[in-house]
Amino acid sequence: MFVEVLDRARVKGDSGEKLYFHTVNPQLCLTIDSRSCKSRAYLIPNDVVVLGHICGAWAYVMYPGGKRRSEGWVDLHRLERLPPDRDLLYARKKWNHKPEGPPIVVAAFVGDVTDLRQAISSDPVSLRMHGVDALYAAARQNHFELTKALLDLGVDPNDGTACAQLGIVAAHSSVEILKLLVHRGANVNCKPGGQGFTPLMTVAFTSRGNEVIDQAMGRVTNTDLLASAKYLLEKEARVNDVNVFGDSALSLSIQWNNVDIANLLLKGGADVNNYVDGSNSNSSGEQRGHTALMSSVFWFRGDPTMIMLLLKHGADVNYRSKLSYDEECDRTTSGKCTFRGQTALTRAATEGYYTVAKMLLENGADPLLPREDGRIPRLVACDWKHIEVAKLIKKYEDKVLAKSESAAICPGDQ
Repeated sequence: MFVEVLDRARVKGDSGEKLYFHTVNPQLCLTIDSRSCKSRAYLIPNDVVVLGHICGAWAYVMYPGGKRRSEGWVDLHRLERLPPDRDLLYARKKWNHKPEGPPIVVAAFVGDVTDLRQAISSDPVSLRMHGVDALYAAARQNHFELTKALLDLGVDPNDGTACAQLGIVAAHSSVEILKLLVHRGANVNCKPGGQGFTPLMTVAFTSRGNEVIDQAMGRVTNTDLLASAKYLLEKEARVNDVNVFGDSALSLSIQWNNVDIANLLLKGGADVNNYVDGSNSNSSGEQRGHTALMSSVFWFRGDPTMIMLLLKHGADVNYRSKLSYDEECDRTTSGKCTFRGQTALTRAATEGYYTVAKMLLENGADPLLPREDGRIPRLVACDWKHIEVAKLIKKYEDKVLAKSESAAICPGDQ
């Protein structure tokens, strides 16, 4: 849940006030019958927390504490960001240097209209040779009038490397810049060579943590990814397109816990049970899961909101990977074979995710549906010494069998 460069914030408020953690993103709490959204843990004014994901008006934070750490969602407006550390200040100074390259591109990046006109006047061919790079340099830096001027000069927003750059603009520049480019003909469904990320995929895959770092470093940044996603969908961006890895915008939104964007995509027709083909050599399916629900289990870091959202929209809780389970690979490699032959429940049992297992079981997960090698979820939990998870699954086994079993929780237990 937390970015590599830790950004910190201080809790604002008057003495005696309490800022309670929410275990689930409150934006989803409003749509479900859940009393567990608000936890007992709270912060007080002047507590310093580490910022994780930012989703709308809420931030996922971690408070180190003395004896134990606490984490969850809190109201972003109650936080005051602290100054960046020395490393970020150095990076900011380095970032603000003028880029090297053709004069027309440098002028566009800096936003200097006079230098741009001079560059075109002294070398008219530069507009044809480097016009697209200049256009997107201006757009990336939110220079609206300069971007418009280059379009008025005839620069094609779909020429050359434009497709790859449009996604970057959609994810990191203002919505107004994005609208300008699309209004002038930029293709919202373009797929650049290489990884094949459409602009909608790029927006969904953008970390809100990067947004915090960009601001600290003085970079121009898109503070409303949700608005960009909404606009792309309004302009008929294809919501179920996939990249070369088989990932859709929905599955990409899961890695950075972009719950609001995932919710928007689902309402816009995203297939919650889109299958990532494991036979594709580029596929991420056997590692991160063949469905969005599996992927949400893989990326689970304490906040169950995304899993809850997918279940609410009909995620297949009993889907099992068609690939053969490979025990040696599963135990000896770093996540390479995470979902081979697995269900979401057997994976949660492997990891010891009690909360996730409980949510899956409450939403219809079959406690007796085994891993591909025949190992049922309870025994998988036992194999990994997650006894509390095994006990939980055993309760649901009893419900399925409609009788109480005398067998021990784990083989050998008395």
